[in-house]
Amino acid sequence: MIRPALLAATLLALSALAPAQAATRCANVDAVDAGTVMPDKFRIKGFRFKDRSGGVAPTVRDLTAVNGQVLHGFSFDPRGLVITMPESHVAGMRVRMRLLLSPTEVVRVRALNDAGQTLSSELVNNENVFDVILVPPATERIASVVLDGGEGQGVLGSTCSVAP
Repeated sequence: MIRPALLAATLLALSALAPAQAATRCANVDAVDAGTVMPDKFRIKGFRFKDRSGGVAPTVRDLTAVNGQVLHGFSFDPRGLVITMPESHVAGMRVRMRLLLSPTEVVRVRALNDAGQTLSSELVNNENVFDVILVPPATERIASVVLDGGEGQGVLGSTCSVAP
């Protein structure tokens, strides 16, 4: 039998502990057939994707890198794709993305905080599958990621929320 005072002390001690860091969570379109046109706005595993309407529709594709590696993902409009992180993405967590671009494309990837300020930025212009890792300052939370540029021919294979 557990004493009420001991139980209360244990619960109080547990509540004072720092919350556990959220586990890695990834969004991808692996279960979606190539050729499928996605809507301008959609969700996958808590990630919200918002493509620019009226341009290149997000279409699931298989793109082959110069080294023969195939990336299954979706294209996005060069005017911008906004990815909002899931609620479990907390301060200090990183974002990892897998991108493959056609030879002439250049895409800027920016991590933004809740106020819309840029925390981290990368330029991608690679014909191989490229892992972009966006690292915020330890006390900042990446609220969203924006992809700008390209020609609508590259693909985004996955977006992950990763504990440091």
